[in-house]
Parts: sequence; structure tokens; C-alpha cells
Amino acid sequence: HEYMAHLNRAALVVPVSKSLELACRFLKLPELTRHYPFDFTIRVLGALEEKRRTFYLLGDRHSAVQSIAQNMRTSFPRLVLVGRHSGHYSREKEHAILQAIYKASPTILLLGPGVPGREKWAFRQGTGLPAKISFHSHETFQIMGGKKKRPSRSSFRRGTHEISKALLRPWRLLRIF
Repeated sequence: HEYMAHLNRAALVVPVSKSLELACRFLKLPELTRHYPFDFTIRVLGALEEKRRTFYLLGDRHSAVQSIAQNMRTSFPRLVLVGRHSGHYSREKEHAILQAIYKASPTILLLGPGVPGREKWAFRQGTGLPAKISFHSHETFQIMGGKKKRPSRSSFRRGTHEISKALLRPWRLLRIF
């Protein structure tokens, strides 16, 4: 129920799941356009760079956040990094992190792995969060940090780019049923 309420409150929800596309086809709903998270994020960042906007990074390990920040500075030189913090933090630190985000007031908040509540984190903070746009993409953080290679577009279209996740966690196959 909470997740559905977040989806209903969101101004824009970007579909990335192959199963969502198949469900729409099964229910005879209008054709759904899936977006590859990394490409979509890069396009949005490029558009924000033209307007000289700001961003804040939150998630993953400290070394990964450092390398992502460095990669962003070289790829988008006019996009201003106003703050960063690694994920996997204690509850006591969350208030300080929120204060830093409020003070920085970024245009976009990029969330990655290690953020408690994952994609629901931004909604749980309420409408007072200063970021106009918030993205949560585990895969995008891993690609930007150099931990993971970018899957091909054809494997994304077919929905086979996540097969390795099912091999590591076979109980995910039960979702099919």
C-alpha cells in the first residue's frame, strides 16, 4: 500500500521493468515504453547541465561515491555537485544527512544502494525535500562507479540483462508464478 501511494503521488514514474511491459500487454492496456535507467539518467543530467543545475549523491560505499563524483565532474562539467554521502549509514546520521541536503538544496538527488527504504526513501522524507527530482537506481550507480558493465540495449529490450540476479538468488524465479 505504501509503495502504491508513492507511485500515485509521484509526478513522473519511469517504467524500467520488462515484467511491467508484459503485464500491460496481458491486460490489454496501452503499449508501455520502457526506459533504460542509465541512458535515461544520462539524458536528464545532460539537460540539467545545459541549465547549470545542481545535484547531490547519496548511496553506495564511500569509494564508489568518490569515483562517481569524479566521473560526473568530467562528464558533466557544468553540473554542480553540491554534496555527497555514502549509504549504509546509521539512523542517528540520517538527520545530519537530511540537513546537508536541505542546506545544499540540489535540483536532482541521485540515490543508490545502501539508502534505507531504497526508492521509497525520498517519499518518506515528505514534501519538504528540496530536490525537485529524485532518482533511485542501483544499476546506474554501479555503472557510474565502474563496478558493473553496461548491458547491451538488445539484452535490455529482451529482458535478459537481469538473469544473473536470478542465478545468485534463485527464489526470485518464484515471482514468475
